[in-house]
Amino acid sequence: MEAVLNTVFPTYNEYSKKVALYWSFGTFFNFLRERTVTVTVIIPKSSLLMKHPAFNMVTQNCNIRELGRRVASLSEAVSDLYVVTNNSEPDFGSNSAENLETPDYIKLRALLNDTANDLILLVNGPRQTIRSFGVTHFDLAAFQTALEFNFFEAIPLNHTINLEELSEKVELKKEYVSRVLRILATRRMFVEIENDKFSHTSLSSLLARDEGIRAAAHMELVPALNFLV
Repeated sequence: MEAVLNTVFPTYNEYSKKVALYWSFGTFFNFLRERTVTVTVIIPKSSLLMKHPAFNMVTQNCNIRELGRRVASLSEAVSDLYVVTNNSEPDFGSNSAENLETPDYIKLRALLNDTANDLILLVNGPRQTIRSFGVTHFDLAAFQTALEFNFFEAIPLNHTINLEELSEKVELKKEYVSRVLRILATRRMFVEIENDKFSHTSLSSLLARDEGIRAAAHMELVPALNFLV
C-alpha cells in the first residue's frame, strides 16, 4: 500500500489513470440521472422563482462581464430563498445549516451552477481548463485514500488535529497524510487552520456524521483501490 501511495501523489502514473477510468465508468450514468432530474423540475407559474429576474437566464454567447452579472443576480436569488423560507444560509463551517431542497431552489441551483461554470471556463480559458481536467484523478485518489483509511472519523468534529496525531490514528506516514489533506482542502473538504493543523468543513463533517453517505462513497470509489493493489 505504501508503495502505491508513494507514487500516486503527486506523480501521474498508470495506477491513478486506472482509478480515474474506474470512477468515470462507475458513476457516469448516476450523474446523468441526477442531471436529468435537476433540469426537468417543473416550477409552478405561481412560484416565487418565476417572478425573479434571474429566472431562465441563458449563458450562450455571453462574455465575462455579463456572466459575472448573472452569477451575482442568481446568487442574490438563492439568498432571497433562504430569507423568505426563514432558513439560515449554509457556509463552509462544520456545523453549517442544511441546503434547501425545494423545487424553486433545485431549479435555481441548476441555473447558478451552469452560469458559474461557464464563467469559470471563460476566465480560465481552454488551455488551463484542459490542464486542470487532466489531473482531476489526483483529487479522486486523495478522496479514496481518506475513505479507505478513515480520515473522516479520525478527525474530531469541532476540533483541530495535527498531522502527527492523525498519522498515528490512521496508521499512515505523515507525508502521505499531509498530501491527502492538502489536496482535499483545495476542494473545501478539510481546512488547514494553522500550519499542519486541520479541521472539518461542512463537506467532510457530513461524511463524518453520515455513515450512509460515507458508505455510498466508499462503495463507489474504494473497490478500485483494493482491486489494483
